[in-house]
Amino acid sequence: GYQIAHGILAEFDNHPFELDKMVLTDWRDSHLGNEPYLRANNSKIPTFLYAMPFDSSLIFLEETSLVSRPVLSYMEIKRRMVARLRHLGIRVKKVIEVEKCLIPMGGPLPRIPQNVMAIGGISGVVHPSTGYMVARTMAIAPVVAETIAECLGSTRIIRGRALYHKAWNGLRPIEKRCTREFCSFGMETLLKLDLMGTRGFFQAFFDLDPYYWRCFLSSRLALPELACFSLSLFVHALNSSRFDIVTKCPVPLVRMLGNLALET
Repeated sequence: GYQIAHGILAEFDNHPFELDKMVLTDWRDSHLGNEPYLRANNSKIPTFLYAMPFDSSLIFLEETSLVSRPVLSYMEIKRRMVARLRHLGIRVKKVIEVEKCLIPMGGPLPRIPQNVMAIGGISGVVHPSTGYMVARTMAIAPVVAETIAECLGSTRIIRGRALYHKAWNGLRPIEKRCTREFCSFGMETLLKLDLMGTRGFFQAFFDLDPYYWRCFLSSRLALPELACFSLSLFVHALNSSRFDIVTKCPVPLVRMLGNLALET
């Protein structure tokens, strides 16, 4: 899948957002009431608004498609943002910066081991369900560096395939590969949800104990915790969301279980 977003850091005459709060995912579509074409597409492949105000006139706004396959067009994203700003009565005075974002999510991991060491997006560190990567990359960088330094500084002269294997395992230990399978299943679930299903899913998600959703977003849940998280999410979900998961996701579920069996 792919995450695509259009963002602007801009000055406005005014805006309706509270200065001491950020908007993480606003899935409302009331701004598309006079845009039947955009509204129909949004009901199938929804986008949300992210807002980070700095003061009463300066704010960062971003319209995001969380995940889609194939990728939603960039022009579609921009049109939805324009419609949203018009609906909110926000008039742009000056665009300071523009963000164009396209993030591959999920997909195969690099062939392991190999003699080229990857880190960041190219190494499969992107969270398959959220698109987040920076915090995870910063957390694992010292681990990988320490592993490489240990090998290169070893009196046993660890080189070649043994070095590659040890370095890649520092980046991708078996537990991390298994948790990625869980998160990839989450991505596949999101791909099959329309706007109403997505709203129901996130309502259940943020109704969970904050520990679970915070640690999920920051890739800090261990494998047993992920299992508890998944069960709790299913229990908290609306009946319609449970129905979506049960009826639309059996194939991704079987694929995940098969991949977990291969890893372990």
